[in-house]
Amino acid sequence: MFERIGPVAGWLGPIHLADIPVHETHVFEFARRSFAIAAQVAALWLVNRGASAAVAWLHVPIPGNVVGLVALFALLCAGIVKLSWLEPAAKLLVKHLAFFFIPITIGLISMGPLFARHGAGILLALAASAAVGMALSGLTSQYLINAQNASRTRRGPRTGA
Repeated sequence: MFERIGPVAGWLGPIHLADIPVHETHVFEFARRSFAIAAQVAALWLVNRGASAAVAWLHVPIPGNVVGLVALFALLCAGIVKLSWLEPAAKLLVKHLAFFFIPITIGLISMGPLFARHGAGILLALAASAAVGMALSGLTSQYLINAQNASRTRRGPRTGA
């Protein structure tokens, strides 16, 4: 099935790609996983585009991305969409999340004059929002831990198998 392909410069010398064992089952499994992840990313994209279209149609002053996240959360909570249907693509996107900030960074570089005029206000707003986010996350975590401990105390200790 695979023909002899010329040598490829390898780290320790030339490598003949035909010498690398590749079984058809590996190729089909790779194709199946790739198609599944592409379909999952397409589903996430459709939720995002649908929410953006709804925001534009209803003239709601909320970003479409935020509405999309809320819609996806609602679909997951209602059981309409199962987490296992989207999890592999979501893990892949989160794994490579840093690459999505490159265009934003390049865009910010072109806004130098804006930062020169309003840099202090922007930094203050960023610091305040980060502090509020951390405080709310900490308070929510403490509340959930205390509720879980109170629930365990009311039930009593677990016994046996």
